[in-house]
Amino acid sequence: MKRSRKVKIFLSSVVVIVIGLVSGYYMYFSTSNEETVLGIQESQELVDLTKIPYIDTLPPIVGYEGVLYEYLVRPVSYDDELVVSLEYIEGPSWLSLNNFVLRGTPPFGSSGSYKIVLKVSDGYNSSIQEEYILIEKVENEEF
Repeated sequence: MKRSRKVKIFLSSVVVIVIGLVSGYYMYFSTSNEETVLGIQESQELVDLTKIPYIDTLPPIVGYEGVLYEYLVRPVSYDDELVVSLEYIEGPSWLSLNNFVLRGTPPFGSSGSYKIVLKVSDGYNSSIQEEYILIEKVENEEF
């Protein structure tokens, strides 16, 4: 009985050592260099997220039919020497972008939700802002 216990302990020890060796072998040969360990491929360039221009403002959430809607867009760039451009990618046809101001008057009967997509770029990097606005009907109130 004592002998079978010693054999079980010995076999358990061998199994632990073999598992340790196999996992070590796998780790060593599957990650040949530090860049691969970090998940970075040698052929790819790292992008410094602090250098990507972005839009620092949010559009007004609600607008009203027949009332001018304006959104002053404030792009931010890490380098003041780079020229930042802004592009109106998607949104209702009654909105237009001019000098970093998105404006337009929603026509009557256009109440609903609209997706607005703007792209800011410094010529090297770019980012996109996607937001939704709600256009509501104007309620006539009598005083």
